[in-house]
Amino acid sequence: MRRHLTPQEKKLWAFLRSSEIEAGFQKQIVVGDFIVDFVAPKERLIVEVDGIAHDYQWSREIYRDAHLSQLGYGVLHLSTDLIDKDFEHCKGLILAALEDVRSGNVTPEKLQPFKRYDGSGAKGRRR
Repeated sequence: MRRHLTPQEKKLWAFLRSSEIEAGFQKQIVVGDFIVDFVAPKERLIVEVDGIAHDYQWSREIYRDAHLSQLGYGVLHLSTDLIDKDFEHCKGLILAALEDVRSGNVTPEKLQPFKRYDGSGAKGRRR
């Protein structure tokens, strides 16, 4: 586990633990065989912050997400670039994912796996 969060992770962590969400997010937690950035255990939602290093590890990310999905978790990937450029959109994506799970419309593992939200045309609510 890393000792220090990146600036984007710090910004996201402040939001995830705010009263606006009330999901009991935890940071840097072991889920299965992996350490995840943030997880809401009750909702079984994982939020990952993807920096440039993740661009070169995409096949590993797909394997990891598939494994986490088999454990019943949904994974939402947010790029550091999107967090820097459009944090309100990031917040909306997280709130929409939580709403989907809480309403029972979608089980966590059915949240669009392998979708990375990086600001390149990924505006609006996930479908």
